[in-house]
Amino acid sequence: MRKANNTFEDYIDQKKTILTTNTSSERYTFIPSGHANKPDIIIGDPCFENPCSYEALEKVFDHILSKTEVGEGRSWTIVGCDGLPYTLGCRTIDSVCRCRECEMEFTSVEEFEKHKILFDHEKCSNINDCLKYLDIIMVPGLGHFEMNMLKAVFRLLWDVILVDLAVMLGFHSPKALASCMAATDHHKSWQIFQIFLHAMAEELLLLYAREELKRNERPTAEGFYKWTKHVKNPNYKFMVEAVFTLCLSLHVFRAGVRRNNTSAIRTALFKFAPLFFGFSMPFYIETFIRDSFFRIQCPPEIRNFIENNESFSISGNCSKGEGGDFILESKNRKTKMWMPGGLPDEKTWLHVCRNIDRLEKVRDNMVCELGITENDVDYQYAYDITTEIFEFRKKIRSSCYLSGIDDIKPHVSVSGKQLDKELIDFYKSSQCNFEKYLDFCTENDLKDKMKLEPIFVTPNDRENFCSLENKPKKELISMVQALLQQLDADEITLKKWKVIKSKRKYEIEFYKEMLNIDKCEDN
Repeated sequence: MRKANNTFEDYIDQKKTILTTNTSSERYTFIPSGHANKPDIIIGDPCFENPCSYEALEKVFDHILSKTEVGEGRSWTIVGCDGLPYTLGCRTIDSVCRCRECEMEFTSVEEFEKHKILFDHEKCSNINDCLKYLDIIMVPGLGHFEMNMLKAVFRLLWDVILVDLAVMLGFHSPKALASCMAATDHHKSWQIFQIFLHAMAEELLLLYAREELKRNERPTAEGFYKWTKHVKNPNYKFMVEAVFTLCLSLHVFRAGVRRNNTSAIRTALFKFAPLFFGFSMPFYIETFIRDSFFRIQCPPEIRNFIENNESFSISGNCSKGEGGDFILESKNRKTKMWMPGGLPDEKTWLHVCRNIDRLEKVRDNMVCELGITENDVDYQYAYDITTEIFEFRKKIRSSCYLSGIDDIKPHVSVSGKQLDKELIDFYKSSQCNFEKYLDFCTENDLKDKMKLEPIFVTPNDRENFCSLENKPKKELISMVQALLQQLDADEITLKKWKVIKSKRKYEIEFYKEMLNIDKCEDN
């Protein structure tokens, strides 16, 4: 791909095609900015608890309420965090009660209701007045949302195409490939994602553009989507859905965060969210549902405040906004730089956190006096990926993966491996799981789990999921008991089941034996 101004000449397969595109000096300026003034970031006293249990979260909440003076100087405070603390925190807010008459605390609403009836405490008639942490508003961290969205994309596309891209980029050893597949390094994973997104999008659009140019028509976005409806090649159809539904929504999500644009963030998230349900990612399913419900139900003034402050730009650049969770991590890294050698104790942490602003001012003044130019932290991982995009396009083109758009053929990966027969409809399956879960939420508590059948990428994934050896013990016992009931098993068989019920190996053998009996009776 040779670039001159906004004109691209494609010459990969010696078929010269000239395309004109819109470009910009900034990566995210296609989204309007919602940033106001440059914010002041202040670190308070740390709370020395790991917020990954209900007990620890109560201590963290008590610490936050005391430091932010909720009930005195303010009516409520916002707490941002990643998936697990968010879901546990929301459950804690919904369940921890304090009696207004005797000041006793309870970890569940049910226990509190029993106490209220037993002691006839009339002041506790309204449960909302007795929820201890109702003045805390939980907001999920957008940075961690992006990380898990990226992990879901890698999970979907790894066997299809990303493993080939990883090998092309130099990931060869099993450990390197496993690390890449798990998207453990977010910056590297994002670069790989960008190479795939641009390379595959250009290849998909090129086929359509050539068809339109043959007819002397101008290619348009609307025309492209109409054209794809008549495409029969399953590889092409799958990639259109993966690239222009999921990957593009993830790209728009990051752009929305960078520009503090709540419309872009929410639209992209709602478009992407079905994949959380397709892969049954429990913490981010609950996080997405709780956050969506809260935004619908909360008072307009709180909703406006949250929407106006989705992300913050510490530098003041309107294209460098970050979620509060990533800003906190950045501050933590800077804090650790001022720690003395060895393992710091709580007293050291407290001293550094209380003086970090002064220390940073001293450092900034020294850097200014010495005339040192520092690297742009936000773009220190930026890398020109033009060559990689071009090389990967050559690889896609040489594999003939997208060729023959009118051919009805098996759905395979770029390397020719067979894919699951239902993968072509992965987004519809994910949306179906999404709708089932919403129906489930109307009749159950948000913390209750619903078992969803995941989407399968390869036939081996489906085989492993359906294998009896991989079934959870509880599910296997339920399957056996249902089969025994269906067969109207005699007393001897039931006694045999009671004896082997706790031995997994024999449970599986017993189920297979009962299954054979069922088949024989049917014949």
